[in-house]
Amino acid sequence: MRMATHSQRGVIRAIRSPAARRLRLGLLFVSPWIIGYCVFYLYPFLATIYYSFTSFTGIGNPVFTGLSNYDGLLHDALFRTAVYNPWLIILGLSLLQGIMHLVPDVLTMVEGMLVTGLELSAVYLAARLALRLLFQWQPLRMAVDTLKLALPHAGTIFRNLAAARWARSFTTLWSSGVAVSYALEVSSRSALNARYERALRQAARQTRQGWTLRQSLAGADLLPRYLLDMIGTGEESGKLGDALDRFVTLMEEEAYTRAAQEFMFIITIGQILLIVIAVVGVMH
Repeated sequence: MRMATHSQRGVIRAIRSPAARRLRLGLLFVSPWIIGYCVFYLYPFLATIYYSFTSFTGIGNPVFTGLSNYDGLLHDALFRTAVYNPWLIILGLSLLQGIMHLVPDVLTMVEGMLVTGLELSAVYLAARLALRLLFQWQPLRMAVDTLKLALPHAGTIFRNLAAARWARSFTTLWSSGVAVSYALEVSSRSALNARYERALRQAARQTRQGWTLRQSLAGADLLPRYLLDMIGTGEESGKLGDALDRFVTLMEEEAYTRAAQEFMFIITIGQILLIVIAVVGVMH
């Protein structure tokens, strides 16, 4: 008991000592910084790591998804570009430093080209991000897609490609036993065109009201007449999937062939204009 008493007295003296008081005052002085660090830095950092392994929209409870978020990030082309570009810059700068001692004049030219390339890369990434954000605004997307369909010559190509993409996706869903209305809704996004997506969603609602597939699609006024006739025939015969699958391949081939022809036509017109400009310049 006496030994315990002496030990307790020693602890009390140590707690009441000037050094202990200075320690407590120091901890009290830095406690706001420690609390602020834990609240504004440490907790957000740990929470970010935790939420990266979940699916969380900010509302409700997060659902653990494992490494799926990181897998999606690794397969994102924009992310890979953002990762690769800094390494390319470092490699370019390393090569530049090696050339510095050999060819000073070439160094100046290469450095200027590199800076220009970096500026163009930054502008390209910024423009791509801005366009992605802008096209999330539905009225703008609708206006651009409507303009694409209204272009002479090219509009027909855009229509055929959109119809072929939708038909191929719809055929896959139909062959898998998915209901017509649900297959229309899901496959509408594969057309990659806001007007087609809106028209196909409207057609999905009409099929729920008892309309046939051909009747609901005929009101959209976006699909070719022969495609509608083929869909009607396939519905009546019960072989819509096989007929669509064969027909879509032909539509895609036709669209790509017409696109190549239009491209060559534009190249030819450009060459003719360049020749005319050169001749006019020589005459003057």
